[in-house]
Amino acid sequence: MKNITVKSLVQVADDSRVASNNLVMYGSPLGDDLTDVTSKMGNLLSEWTSILMEFADSFEQYRDTLKSISIKEAALQQSRDQKKKLKDQIEKLEDSPTAIDRLNALKEQLKELEAFTEPDEVEMSNYKRIATREALYILLNGMHAMSSKTDIISTFGKYIVDELDTQPIKPGEERPAYQSTHRTKRIQDDAKHAIHEWKPDQAKLRRTLTSHHGHNPLIVKMNKELPPVPVALTDGETKQPSPSSSASASSNPSPSVSEQSVNLEKHHSLYKPDAVEKTTTTPSTTHHQPVFHPPAFMSPFSQPLNQENLYQFYQNYLPPKPYEEIRSALSPVFHEKKHDVGGFVLPTANPNFALNNTRDQE
Repeated sequence: MKNITVKSLVQVADDSRVASNNLVMYGSPLGDDLTDVTSKMGNLLSEWTSILMEFADSFEQYRDTLKSISIKEAALQQSRDQKKKLKDQIEKLEDSPTAIDRLNALKEQLKELEAFTEPDEVEMSNYKRIATREALYILLNGMHAMSSKTDIISTFGKYIVDELDTQPIKPGEERPAYQSTHRTKRIQDDAKHAIHEWKPDQAKLRRTLTSHHGHNPLIVKMNKELPPVPVALTDGETKQPSPSSSASASSNPSPSVSEQSVNLEKHHSLYKPDAVEKTTTTPSTTHHQPVFHPPAFMSPFSQPLNQENLYQFYQNYLPPKPYEEIRSALSPVFHEKKHDVGGFVLPTANPNFALNNTRDQE
């Protein structure tokens, strides 16, 4: 879905670029006025192509930010499946009086598993909200930028089109010389300057972690390396460790505690992208045989459970202006009657037409 939507936006931008070039080619042999107007409008429509591409990038960031939620939840899926399996087993043994010991053992395992995964589940719940908010802010800010810049093109472009003289001529008459080249050039330059110097309305803008950090700290690039394809064994054949694998295993011992500390220190911190938090591990002095063994996967919250560096950004986050003030400014109910910009009307639609026609007959 993501690729289809982004490709559709890119396709619209590319079609707009082709259409703007076709517009210039269409008007080039049709006289000074049409040549000038279509050339200037083709140039502005090319700017609109860039605006659409910018929005496509915002939309892609919006989708990637939401996708980060599912990526993190996938890391918790193994423990969730284990909890579901334990609950199913407990439910089957509830009515079996001969399996009391087994039932109590399963309940104890479930209790320890839930206690073990509760911090990660709570952090996942918190992360969903901050990621959803960040994603929607990115999308809505992108929509605001696209619509505002599009409004600039449509507003200035109409003044360029206004320079086309639509006064009809009769056979044998010559159309008046076109004198608006300098005016349309100025309008075009003003429009491009307004687009390039555009700044968002602070009353409508929402600050995001992406704009604050210069990149989206919620999107994590994950490099998944597939394991090697196992060698097919014939019946009765057992796999013997090769000398090379034995040598590599002996030459690459498991990392020590100090080496693990260094590796964790180098690991990029998701919750504080601009700095790496130092994390050290200490060897355990006691050895217990837990009832539940932690799942063999890297939890997305394996770092210290501290996302305050991200959460504080949105704490006490208030809109730039109260909602009622924005509502009264944007709702058409509170607007005064707009000035009629005019347009083409049929003579019979003119209220003065009947009066003038009666006078002519008299």
